[in-house]
Amino acid sequence: MTSNQKIRIAVAGNINIDIIAHGFDRLADRSGVSFGKTVTISAGGKSRNIAVMLANFLGPDRVAMLGKTAKDPMQLWRVAIDSLTKAGVNVDFVSIIENGMPGIALIPVDCTGRHHIYAIPGANEQFSTDDLESGLLAGSSNLFETLVANHGILLTTLEAPLPVVRHLLALGKQHYLPVILDPGGFQARQSYEDILGPDIFLLKPNEAELEHLTGLEVKDISSAMRAARLLREKGIPNVLVTLGANGALLVTERQEIHIRIPLFAQNNGGTQDETGCGDQATAALCAALLAGEDLLEAAQAAVVAGTLQFYRKGIVPLTQEELSIKLSEVQDQNKAGS
Repeated sequence: MTSNQKIRIAVAGNINIDIIAHGFDRLADRSGVSFGKTVTISAGGKSRNIAVMLANFLGPDRVAMLGKTAKDPMQLWRVAIDSLTKAGVNVDFVSIIENGMPGIALIPVDCTGRHHIYAIPGANEQFSTDDLESGLLAGSSNLFETLVANHGILLTTLEAPLPVVRHLLALGKQHYLPVILDPGGFQARQSYEDILGPDIFLLKPNEAELEHLTGLEVKDISSAMRAARLLREKGIPNVLVTLGANGALLVTERQEIHIRIPLFAQNNGGTQDETGCGDQATAALCAALLAGEDLLEAAQAAVVAGTLQFYRKGIVPLTQEELSIKLSEVQDQNKAGS
């Protein structure tokens, strides 16, 4: 088999350069200045992060990236593309503009792990339905055929332009491929009502994203459950709401389950950093589904993976071995407590 023929998941969305500053005593408001300690420049973008994390779980040549970047004078674009290829992600389907700027994200992180994200979309804004189709459908053996043959998955985030997300959902329906939507990167002034329906196999919002998509206030587990049920009423078959320190809610036709943060997190001090936690959870979720796990098992893997990521500085993808060890510990703890 060629490397393209091994692909099991295609990830569509932003390819960014992250400039991350750590160690702020507080996140500054309009009237003040806050001083940090360290700065790192690394590859980012929610979809790029998830693609690399998936490759860490699945191995090389199983993940394809769909997106757009640009060759800038400072060669920052290479940081992101090189990170994908080093991880084993196929970048043959990424469109590269000869002159322009890649997406940039400026991320201050305070001493408790809270962060802000200031995004400059760059070439990501030019990612179009034509780019999507040329990536997915071009060639004698197109990527869709490969994904169908490999019982694969399509994944996108709301960092991608809305027309691209809408088109990807339509293509997934046409080709009988499940589409998972991580609504990270949503724009506060944008309505997403027209895409919320049965073409999404699974929607994975956090609390802020859940509020925006439903218009309901989410302040605790019960209000999050009400909002998740509203999404189910719109026709989305499966909803996984991540709730930070409160774990997650899995809401499907057959079950409504609160998945709690595992015990190992309660005594885990040191580094705390929210950056990439949601991305890691999405990657673990998809990897588990591709491995044949059911939705509850996949959701539990997502919660454990996101928790482990919280205790890492910056975005350091988990390995499947690390996740499997912690999942076994959690299962043993659950058995002992039952």
